[in-house]
Amino acid sequence: MPANNDFASIEPKPSPTRVAIAAVIRADDTGLIEVLAAWRSRKAIRGGVWEFPGGKIDPGESAAETARRETQEELGIDIDIVRSIGLAEDFDPTQRSEHHVVVELLLARSQDGDPPVTDRAWRWIPLTELDQLPWPRANAALIERLRSELCPV
Repeated sequence: MPANNDFASIEPKPSPTRVAIAAVIRADDTGLIEVLAAWRSRKAIRGGVWEFPGGKIDPGESAAETARRETQEELGIDIDIVRSIGLAEDFDPTQRSEHHVVVELLLARSQDGDPPVTDRAWRWIPLTELDQLPWPRANAALIERLRSELCPV
């Protein structure tokens, strides 16, 4: 058994960064489901990928509150949360910060339609094409869950 002072050298593991993202959906004229996504700048942490609007969950904030707040801040639209799709975890020691994230994907609908024109590149992507684009690592399992819930075989 280690001496008591041996525990002093053990650093506690930091809590994961909790993130909430919104899969804002709509149906096009043919009934095809599309999901709103924005391009994440290559200069951003985990950049150079498409992403759903969202961000870090603030203390005392729910995942739904975060998704609504971040979607308004990032894209200028208000959303209604339908339900949670699930959680995914990613640990990436190559990142300068936020090595460990837990991401919750929330299904949502826009109250406002399309986002206004901003400096942020966004587009509606057919649900069936999501896996053909680059996404943050934690999103892969969440996109699969989203597809299976919205397009059951």
